[in-house]
Amino acid sequence: MPNKKENLLVLFSVNESKIENLYKSYSLKFPSHRRLWNKLAVKKRYQAEILKDLSLRFDQDNFFNMNGYSLQILSYVSNFIDEQIKKLKLGKIFLQEALIVALRLERSLKEKESVEIFEPRHDDVVRTFKRLNQDTNQHVNLLIKAYNRVI
Repeated sequence: MPNKKENLLVLFSVNESKIENLYKSYSLKFPSHRRLWNKLAVKKRYQAEILKDLSLRFDQDNFFNMNGYSLQILSYVSNFIDEQIKKLKLGKIFLQEALIVALRLERSLKEKESVEIFEPRHDDVVRTFKRLNQDTNQHVNLLIKAYNRVI
């Protein structure tokens, strides 16, 4: 579990980077959907950079109502991503499952819900999370379309 002193925005950024790496790995494993995975990976890199930049500008103690639950959520998501990467390396993930995992991750990290759970107290942080939420909704829609074509 992350240390309580770790910046929530850094943890969000790290998770986005991990998802980027998962999507890059999916693009190699599932060449029929390489374009989708690469597009999502690029978007994840962008989101990770925005969150990292935000973390450098703001002190979490001043801009978040901190609680252990918040850190547990980010830790759970991080561990889940690590498990999925391990499964992929072992060849235990197929395309349909990869799409479901990606949908699950995207939905779990929706910044709209994050605003409610992590309670940022600064307008720039709230605006950024809302903008990222729009991107995440687009990711979800792309994944749903791909999933519907596969099943």
